[in-house]
Amino acid sequence: MTTISPAGNSAALAILRSGSRAEVSAADFLLSPVFKASSDAVAAAVFNAIAENRDFQKEFSDSYDAAMKLGATLGGIHPDNAKHMALADLIMKHRESFPPEEFTIYTDLPEEASITTTIPSVAAMKGEIFRERIAEKQAAFDAEIAAAEASPDPAAVKLNALSQVVKVLVLDAAEPAVALLENSLPKSEELAKPFAA
Repeated sequence: MTTISPAGNSAALAILRSGSRAEVSAADFLLSPVFKASSDAVAAAVFNAIAENRDFQKEFSDSYDAAMKLGATLGGIHPDNAKHMALADLIMKHRESFPPEEFTIYTDLPEEASITTTIPSVAAMKGEIFRERIAEKQAAFDAEIAAAEASPDPAAVKLNALSQVVKVLVLDAAEPAVALLENSLPKSEELAKPFAA
């Protein structure tokens, strides 16, 4: 569950000042004074999970960029708000990589505004995680079956058949002729001997 307290015009001003969108660091956000977690142990565990996995940093940056673009189309979003949303998305997507108990992440925004997200426990999400894994496996299985059942392209079948015919008639047929020629030619030792009549 995410709650947002209202922000004033300083959020819009911060957006205008932030202009450039260089890659955002999840570690920098987690160590910033605006981020808090339900406990220091949870904050440290979240930091360690992200620090140990480079893919998490990339996902965080991509999610941040998407949030900023969406926010721009809706009138603006504060960068810290977008970072918070990116972090919450990352944690939910990879729930099993983070502390198993329910916890809260909290981000301070300008003008005493804030955003809070409660992350459900792994136990509470087990059913959802299981359904997602089954759906992924089913999708992969369905794709395999579809590929196996797909009718081949007639042009590709003809091209394959023609290439096999050419190989058999031209390339494979040439091998015995080459071997016959090699066997019928005199050996170099025989050429070096004087001719005896």
